[in-house]
Amino acid sequence: MIDTLASAPVKHSAGAGVVLRSTPGRLAGALVACVVVAIVAAITTFTTYGTIRATTQTVGKDAAPSIVAAQHIQALLADAHATALNAVLTKDPPTGPSWLHYRSDMRQAHDALITASQNITYGDAERVPILTMESALGEYEFAMGQLQDPANTNTTATITTVNALFQHTIRPASDALDTANYGRLTQTYPTHRNGINWGFAGVWIGFLVLLIVLGGTHYLLISRTHRVLNPGFSVATLLVIFLMVYALVALSGSEGQLVAAKQNSFDSVNALWAARAVAYDMNADESLYLLHAAQPAALATDEADFSRFA
Repeated sequence: MIDTLASAPVKHSAGAGVVLRSTPGRLAGALVACVVVAIVAAITTFTTYGTIRATTQTVGKDAAPSIVAAQHIQALLADAHATALNAVLTKDPPTGPSWLHYRSDMRQAHDALITASQNITYGDAERVPILTMESALGEYEFAMGQLQDPANTNTTATITTVNALFQHTIRPASDALDTANYGRLTQTYPTHRNGINWGFAGVWIGFLVLLIVLGGTHYLLISRTHRVLNPGFSVATLLVIFLMVYALVALSGSEGQLVAAKQNSFDSVNALWAARAVAYDMNADESLYLLHAAQPAALATDEADFSRFA
């Protein structure tokens, strides 16, 4: 009886740790570790993919079309302004080619503004410049209509009015519309580039830890069962290696395409659109300089504006 009582605590102590110390318990623990690490690796992979996809959507769907539309509006308005001033300078009749070109640019600009107003992504940052341009363009076109009237004897004052309206209201609003879209892109993209390396590191670590756990489990099976290979864990290990290579290649390819689209292509296109608008602005300043030939103060202002663009 005494021997039985003495041995009872020993049996109880042995039963508390039997799950962790026995071979089936270790195998069960290894299997649970494999499942947990596999889930973590999958979550890391899909999170990294989601980050790339979200940034790609920001660049390709939300920002890029709006930026191109804003730059197109900016270039159309600058071209229309320069063409109208050239028409005044050359005394082109209302039905002449310069005024026809001006009216064509304005129609396209209004159409582009309507399209932009239907695709507002960033709220008032886009809405306010669009409303400002639409409001100012009515007054601007009315003044331009007066310049086309042969009976108008005060063209100097009208030219001053339309140029001030363009330079101080319409042009800044078109700049603000472009900045609203391109500024958001320049905020989102660097943040993505700074964080994506951590995402790739997480994918690497997740898969490598999973391979280590699988390898350790396989070693445990070999040491306990004296089998060289376990078919199930061997297939699982090969599948993990395949998925790791595929995931990293796919993610790297997607990120490379994003970099090529944003840094190597879109930034250059955006710069060319901006240069086009600036060239039209400089053309307008040239016409103004000739129109202000008898006004020294205005000539100095025109020269300063031209030098600013140069």
